[in-house]
Amino acid sequence: MDLEYCKAHGYETTLAQHMLVYTFTPSINPSDPMMAKMNNSILATKGTKNWKFLKMPAVGDTVYTTSEIVAKDDNKPERGVIIIQMSMIDQNGDVLQTGEYHLVLAKKIFFEKQFEAAAAKAQQ
Repeated sequence: MDLEYCKAHGYETTLAQHMLVYTFTPSINPSDPMMAKMNNSILATKGTKNWKFLKMPAVGDTVYTTSEIVAKDDNKPERGVIIIQMSMIDQNGDVLQTGEYHLVLAKKIFFEKQFEAAAAKAQQ
């Protein structure tokens, strides 16, 4: 959205398209210890739920995320599903977007089986 369009619709600055910003949400904070541990364990995403776009981000905003595991389903031996409540926040502390990510994560046993299979194949 260019400045002229934004001003015609009541905004004083050029806005960033909120879906573009949304695509960066899971990876925007690699220094988050929880996300750093999970990144190598993610097998699949089951999507997002209850995602809300609360405020349009402006071009030049500094954006960061907060995340918290709010639920988990641990009923499979090699994998589990976790639900992460994630919010995208701008430099003023205003919440731009918020919602849930549903992720399928590998458990330790999954990696052990992968390692065993690779070792067995290497010995052939």
